[in-house]
Amino acid sequence: MAFTQLSDDLNIIQALDDEPNDVGGLSAQELKAKFDEAGNTIKTYLNETFLAELGGDDGAPNVGITVIPEMPDVTNVQDALTGIILMLQDVTQGAVADGSITTAKLAELAVTTAKLADACVTADKVAADAVTTAKIAGLAVTAAKLATDAVETAKIKDGAVTTAKLGSKVVTGDKMADLTITTQKLVEGAVTTSKIGNGAVNASKILDGAVSTLYTATIGTTWAGSAAPYSQDVTVVGLTATDTPLVDIVPDAETYATAEAQIEAYGNIIRMEAGANTLTVYSREQTAVAIPIQIKVVRK
Repeated sequence: MAFTQLSDDLNIIQALDDEPNDVGGLSAQELKAKFDEAGNTIKTYLNETFLAELGGDDGAPNVGITVIPEMPDVTNVQDALTGIILMLQDVTQGAVADGSITTAKLAELAVTTAKLADACVTADKVAADAVTTAKIAGLAVTAAKLATDAVETAKIKDGAVTTAKLGSKVVTGDKMADLTITTQKLVEGAVTTSKIGNGAVNASKILDGAVSTLYTATIGTTWAGSAAPYSQDVTVVGLTATDTPLVDIVPDAETYATAEAQIEAYGNIIRMEAGANTLTVYSREQTAVAIPIQIKVVRK
């Protein structure tokens, strides 16, 4: 409602006769009262009507305001207060306009760990390249803070994991999957004697034939030379010129006479030399029986 207006006629003195004492019959005291009557009427209106209405429940709607740009249709104090309250409720209840809270509007250290709910910062909420090395405090990323499979091979750049970034003994045997260290992952000369612990390389870790190799061959009956020592080249695929072979006869296991002849012929052999895929044999005599042999090569 609007404020009650003062509608009383205040032209009291003007309405008196020219000679109020004689014509109107007013006493001196009554005439004085006429002079005070308008002021008392205004006083009564202000104290009992206007101020009562202004201070009552309906006072604010009757007080006008200058137009606020954010509320162009609001023209009184009551509606302005109501609009402000609604705006505040929108802010506290999550109705914040997209993009309204920018970095510039956040005080330094305003967003702390204690103010973030568990798991509120998920991978899809972090912009690409937002978390840089400079933004991560020392030891901030611990194993306990990483979800299972969080750091996948595809997420690690080539050369990202350097010796300087790995703590002493951080990569232990139980943290490495089977067959993780392949030949292509080892730089030439990476595995040196000083990096292999005592007893680390045992028989169970060495493949059959990895250190020693056993070949079989036969010394034939065709010899070169016109006088002792006679020689012949026996083909042994895999043998190298740097090998120091251990050679022994393998006598026939079925016929004793054959084995005896092979042993007798083998007694003429005086020297053998390894070559590329070849074993050169030297003999005092040109033997007439084929001699089966085995060649063992031990390499580092």
